[in-house]
Amino acid sequence: MLLLALAGCAGLPGAAPAPSPAPWLVERLAALDGVLSAEASSDDAYLTVRIAGDADDATVLAAARGAAALADEAAGPETDMTVLPPWDQDVYPGDPDEIAETLGLVLALEKTPDVASVDVSEDGWPTVRLSSLDSFAATFRVLSVLPAFADGATYAYVGELPKLYVVHLPERMSAEAIEAVIRIAVENPESEVELQSLTSPGNRWPELWVAHLTEEQRARVDAQLRDPALADADPEGYSIPFQLSVLGPNGPELSWGTFGDVPDTSS
Repeated sequence: MLLLALAGCAGLPGAAPAPSPAPWLVERLAALDGVLSAEASSDDAYLTVRIAGDADDATVLAAARGAAALADEAAGPETDMTVLPPWDQDVYPGDPDEIAETLGLVLALEKTPDVASVDVSEDGWPTVRLSSLDSFAATFRVLSVLPAFADGATYAYVGELPKLYVVHLPERMSAEAIEAVIRIAVENPESEVELQSLTSPGNRWPELWVAHLTEEQRARVDAQLRDPALADADPEGYSIPFQLSVLGPNGPELSWGTFGDVPDTSS
């Protein structure tokens, strides 16, 4: 279902209000392939366009592009179009290619199991919340190769336990290293695992923190992260630090290292 909000256009003082574009839009939207109905609200502030539930992706995208172009023609570039639940995405009808790209991502996510939500910041950084830890790695493999995630994304699973939060920076960390981090959370179900980094250009330096480990778990995780196979975790050879935490009798006991036991390059 698509919601088209019609931008109001103020007329000159004393002039008669401009006629509503809603009737013109309703007639033309209803004729688009795949559209079941188009209805205007009582005040013509927005239109609701219902698309057949069994419509294929190509039909949905074509209908959305057509709706965007018609809304733009009827009310100007300030008109916006919002995709309603189960989609939750704001798009703008001025550029049909942009709406096709946006809805293409929505449709891809709709087919990906265990994606609870996706938010995209103003600067284009995606944050994905996943509803299953067991399928986290498989979902990461699917999403990380999508064009919208090519520059990186944040992936998060927050259940009762454990917590897993991953900032993926392709230029700073390989997909294999990300999956090694995910395995730590899966294999240590009481742990809290966070791969953190700033996402602004020039400040992208990931660091892994793992908390709530036992001494035995810490020794095992330390060995896993120092494995020489992870020496190329950073594609350019920089060190990626990690910090492991065990709750001892006098508080947290910390230890440090680097992926693949690469010498520290931070200084």
